[in-house]
Formats: sequence, C-alpha cells, structure tokens
Amino acid sequence: MDLISGEVTGKAVPGTPAYNKATNDTAKVVKRFTSKDWKTDGDGFHTITYKVKANKNQYFRLRGTNLGVNVSGETIDGEPLIDTKTENEDNETRFSEINKRNYKDLWFYSNPIFISVEERNHDDKH
Repeated sequence: MDLISGEVTGKAVPGTPAYNKATNDTAKVVKRFTSKDWKTDGDGFHTITYKVKANKNQYFRLRGTNLGVNVSGETIDGEPLIDTKTENEDNETRFSEINKRNYKDLWFYSNPIFISVEERNHDDKH
C-alpha cells in the first residue's frame, strides 16, 4: 500500500496550460507499506500509523495492490502498467480472459484527504 501526496496550489484558470494539465508534478509516493507494517487493534482491524509534518497545502491518498513491486507485465517499481488489450472474438472467452486478468491484478485507490495550512503571525500568542 502506498501513501501518496501532492501539493495543492489553488484553482487553475481555464485556457491556461495549468488548467489543461492532466497530472500533478508534485505527486509522489511518500511511503510504501507492506503487511509487515500492519498492527491489529483490539477490534481486529489492521492499522498503520505514519506521522507527517503539515507545512503546506497538500493532499494524501492511498493506493494498494495485491501485486509485488516488479511483476512482469504488471508493475515497474510499484507503478501499475496499462493492461494488454484482449482481442478474442468469442465474447465468452474474451470476458473469461478479462476476468482472470482482473482478479489476479487487484488495485484500490482511496479518496484524497486535503490539508490546508494557514500562515500564522509569529507574534500571535494563541
């Protein structure tokens, strides 16, 4: 499971290159966890604790898979590869091939959690 973070810089103006950009260049894997990092709490839930310093507007999200970091045709350095197209003409066979592929290559993605940091005046005693 990967903890991913990226900066949030505000709204991009329509018609600008920033508005049409499909990626966030600041997004990165902050930490990769495996089952060795899980702790089981009193209710039987597996938990992971990881502390970060919130010093800028950013988001965090999770991504996980049942695959290893470098699985031929599936992942490179933990990043997912595009699935190969199944072109079998027989629908039953084609859907069977797709299902086999999908169930051996499982991923999940969480919704992001956004962090907003307010600047404080250093003279502020509160």
